[in-house]
Amino acid sequence: MSQIESKTKECVSETLAVTILPEVDVQVNPDGVCLKIDLPGVDSNHLNIQLDKQILTVQGEIVLQEKSTFVIDELAGQKYEQSFTLSSELDTERISASLHEGVLTLSLPKKEALKPRKIEVKTE
Repeated sequence: MSQIESKTKECVSETLAVTILPEVDVQVNPDGVCLKIDLPGVDSNHLNIQLDKQILTVQGEIVLQEKSTFVIDELAGQKYEQSFTLSSELDTERISASLHEGVLTLSLPKKEALKPRKIEVKTE
């Protein structure tokens, strides 16, 4: 390690983890709600989605697989967190999640009894 690298490490502490609110797109349709959450660099092994009563919390962390040779690495240890208060109209037992290229998609369907439905008219 050069003197410059050594002095830099003395003067600059390792990256401080900062929790970031991720960007979220919300789509509402007759069947429910779809959330698309940007979590670049987060893989499914470092993603935590929890539901406590009507509060849905999404947490993710960027963990690099290989040891970094950078003196300062601002990417590793970056954390995302966002919470949502869910409507009682949503069926929390049927929430589904998928992660593709850094975008987490959460599907939150409405309860069947609350979905619009067509009523058939019988003729006599």
